[in-house]
This record gives sequence, structure tokens and C-alpha cells, in this order.
Amino acid sequence: MRRNTMLFVGLLLVVTLVAACGDTTLDGTPGFAETPGAGFPEEGAATEELFPEESATDELMPEETDTSGVLPPSTVTESVGVEEPVTGAETYTDLDSLLAALGADASSVVMEPVSEPYFSVEGQAVDINGEQVHVYEFPDEETAQLDADLVSADGTMVGDVTVNGTPHFYQAGRFIVVYMGDDPATIDLLEASLGPPFAGA
Repeated sequence: MRRNTMLFVGLLLVVTLVAACGDTTLDGTPGFAETPGAGFPEEGAATEELFPEESATDELMPEETDTSGVLPPSTVTESVGVEEPVTGAETYTDLDSLLAALGADASSVVMEPVSEPYFSVEGQAVDINGEQVHVYEFPDEETAQLDADLVSADGTMVGDVTVNGTPHFYQAGRFIVVYMGDDPATIDLLEASLGPPFAGA
């Protein structure tokens, strides 16, 4: 009788344990009834999140611009014209160097004062190759340029004063040289030393 009682108690414990297993997992954690579809996103929802529409890609990738016909700034060059210096034109700082260029020795050349109403300084008449040349020495190049601007293009007028003869006006720095003749050798010498005339024949 006692043995049957113990057997009944054992069976009762087994039934109780089996019933408890329905709410407990093997590792001892409480079990959860499986809900259909729980833990698995609906089909299509995950796809939309992982693969955005093409419009977003278009915003990240701007359209390419055709630059085949555009040169970088560093390769674009501009041709700038440079004026060549006038052959024979030089700037003389003193009268001796100017006379030496004309083939005259300042120590032996005879110079006579020349006073013309059209220039602001007194000039010197110098004999060059038998021809008389007038040399005007100004205090600076700016003052010489002011007087040179008074001469007409053909050299026949300086301001409102008429110039007679065949004038040739040359300028070299602060000097203005005037030749009133037409000797070819003298003209060649003057142009070789002073450059072409800025006014006159």
C-alpha cells in the first residue's frame, strides 16, 4: 500500500513537470508563444528600406557637364603687343654726351646762343658737318616734353609762332634738337643719334 502511494506521488510530479515545460525553454528562460509573422518584416518593407528609389541616387550624382571645349585658366594665353624701341633714340644726361654722339667735341665746338620765341629755354647753335643745328637743353625731360607738345606735326608751327625753312625736330630726353636744312648726311647723322624726328619733314 505504501509502495502504491509513492508511485502515485511520482507520477503526479512528472505530470506537473511536463505541464511546466510548456511555459519554460530548455535554458530555463520563460517561453513565449510564437506570433505569426513576429520578428520577420513584411515582404517589400525591408526591400524599400535597403534599396531607396532611384530619385535619391539622382540627387547624390549630379549631371555631368561637357567641358571638352573649355581650357583651364592656366592654358589660356593672351597675345600682348610690345612696342619696339626706336632705333638710334637715346637719352643723354648732359650736353657733352649729346655733342659726342653728333660727332662734335664739346671742348672745341663753337656754340652761339640762340633765342627763339617758341621755346622756354635758350638754345645753342652748333656747327655739325658744316650745317647749323640748334640744341635746346631743358632742366628735365618733363619740361622738354611740354615744349615739344607745342610743335605741329609738320613742324611749321610752334604754338602760334610760324617756323620758316624746312624744320626737323628731334627729342632725346631733356634735349630738343632742331635742324632747319635738308642735307641728307646731316639728317642721317641726327636720326642715327636721336631717332626719327617727332615733327617736321
